[in-house]
Amino acid sequence: MNTIITDAIKNFYFVGQPIRHLKNEQIIEFELLLRNNIVSGFPKDEYAWMTKSETIHAKFLKHIV
Repeated sequence: MNTIITDAIKNFYFVGQPIRHLKNEQIIEFELLLRNNIVSGFPKDEYAWMTKSETIHAKFLKHIV
């Protein structure tokens, strides 16, 4: 795998954010938020770049699975 692609993929990680019931604050499930080590918040530019190529996106999906 190309080193640039590998490095970009390795910088991604997920954060589990709890979703709580409004009445009793009980956690009912979690949503996974994609983050990376370089950009705070959702890495929209990096993710957009990665999804432009089916090959790169497939490598990303394989990495996270």
